[in-house]
Amino acid sequence: MINLLQTRLTWLASLLLAFCVVGYPVAGLIAATMDWPSRWTSVPFRAVVALLALMVAVLVWRSRPLNRWSWVLVVWLALYSVRLSSNVFEGYPGAIYEMAFFCLAVALPVLAFLKCDLGGIERQARVLIIWLAAGILVFAIAAEYLGWFGANSQTFIAGRLSTVTINPITLGHVSVSLLLATVAWRMQSDRGNSLVLLALISLGLASMSYAGSRGPFVSLVATLTILVFAAPWSGREALVSRAITLATMGVACLLIIYPLPMDHLITQSSLQRGLSDDVIQERRIGLEETKQDRVALSDKASDERLELLKSSSTTFLNNLVFGASNWVANEGHYPHNLILEAFQNLGIVGGGIFLVLLLMSSYRAWGRIRHGEYMVPLLFFQALVGGQFSGSLYAYAQLWTTLTLLLASGAITPRTVSSGRI
Repeated sequence: MINLLQTRLTWLASLLLAFCVVGYPVAGLIAATMDWPSRWTSVPFRAVVALLALMVAVLVWRSRPLNRWSWVLVVWLALYSVRLSSNVFEGYPGAIYEMAFFCLAVALPVLAFLKCDLGGIERQARVLIIWLAAGILVFAIAAEYLGWFGANSQTFIAGRLSTVTINPITLGHVSVSLLLATVAWRMQSDRGNSLVLLALISLGLASMSYAGSRGPFVSLVATLTILVFAAPWSGREALVSRAITLATMGVACLLIIYPLPMDHLITQSSLQRGLSDDVIQERRIGLEETKQDRVALSDKASDERLELLKSSSTTFLNNLVFGASNWVANEGHYPHNLILEAFQNLGIVGGGIFLVLLLMSSYRAWGRIRHGEYMVPLLFFQALVGGQFSGSLYAYAQLWTTLTLLLASGAITPRTVSSGRI
């Protein structure tokens, strides 16, 4: 059995990465379609991720010793585990859930990837992420058009594509992951089908517009900007890839200012919820304001985030050495900024270590892009930028898994680019 799994190790690790980056919406969309409680699908999904992580960890953990940056990551995660454990002992509501989520969705995948060589899983993971993300987005849009979500549709309430189990920010980041993986595929495979490429990019851009979230948009533009400056652009095919990258950025900027019409999706959502004509008309007036919020610099949601940031900053300054929990700062709400959350939760030492880990991972991601490896570095930068506007330390699996792969694989050299080991 072990020998059989060993032959499938690269595929198992690639599937684990795909699930950590874009897998969860599968569970959420199934729950919304079947009108099930979200835990009926989310718990089995997390169990599958944990099982995959354990299988990969068992197979790779005798392969080689940890490098020094992997040890630094382990130390930081141990410190953060102490914070989560203290929250449980303090009896804060939701603390047990956060601890369990962190162990299953973050700690176990990190354990699996600590000794994985990134070069071995880049290609297979890219294929899995592209088609898994594309399937999720096609299903989400089609199910809304066809009325499969029923009363679980939230599109009418939010004015953005969403359900009670999947928020528009999540769908927006799935769209960005699809776009980045597709651009990486084009840059590493000059013979890619042009029609398929156009269809995937169009789907990603349309879905991002329907989701209407500014955080994913900013992470897409920032990440593609990094790609433009870091990638070795030389030769005709490289120029074509650069043109595709710039065109994707340009269309994304247009769509955030002039989003695709949502009238049909909103109407369909209102019909699914069985609302009266008066309520529908009243909500439509409110949705006109929502459209303006997409490009506004300030709205109710932004003001709430700003208050969370201020409260977390004050809490950190009052607890410089050991930090304080999110319950002390924001009654359990995380500040929607990972760097600030790290300083607030763990004080100046723990926050400083986290910042160093991000800087080292960014340096290695930049180096890998310079040497022709794109997907995982791009997904890391997406998560890094997105983490400044949304997400929490205990649950941001995309950041932790891509960061771990970059640190565990070591500094890249031309000789190691085509390694293929795991």
